[in-house]
Amino acid sequence: MKILKTLAAIATFATIAGSAVASDGEASPGHGIYVDSIVMRDNATYVRYGHKNKGCAILVDKKGRKAQNSPNYLCSHGADQVDYIKHGHAKVFAGRELHLCTYIPQKGLSKKHCTGLISVREAGDLNGDGDINVIDMMLLHGDIMGTGPDSWPANATDEDAADLNGDGDVNVIDLMLLLK
Repeated sequence: MKILKTLAAIATFATIAGSAVASDGEASPGHGIYVDSIVMRDNATYVRYGHKNKGCAILVDKKGRKAQNSPNYLCSHGADQVDYIKHGHAKVFAGRELHLCTYIPQKGLSKKHCTGLISVREAGDLNGDGDINVIDMMLLHGDIMGTGPDSWPANATDEDAADLNGDGDVNVIDLMLLLK
């Protein structure tokens, strides 16, 4: 019982600490682009975003260099879009901070239409500490059972990191994948 209380305290602390992981994924007002999360899964990188500008959206590093290759630009328009980028078509890894910027093939990259930086998270790293461990398992279990802390999930990145199989639902299947 003492071990369970200790683990619960650790999970609560990790949840509070992990709440600050997500960066500002909004562009300046009126720029028509935002990113909610960038989560790496086994077969691809999942990007949840909104884009209403002409052209496509593209992941860009801190120095303004493209972090993904054509033809895998994010060209869906509207709010709450979800696209996948196959591994090998982007320079994306857990912990890397990226912007989402408007890209028009004929004109190039619009650096004034970029979001703030957002950290790439690996699926299963629910608290954003860079490790997948028992704390993440406890957060996922608590979320599924309805007994988790009210402060988690704190943002879309937390939710998307918990959906390990990418089916849009956080459930016992995701817990089984985390335990494997």
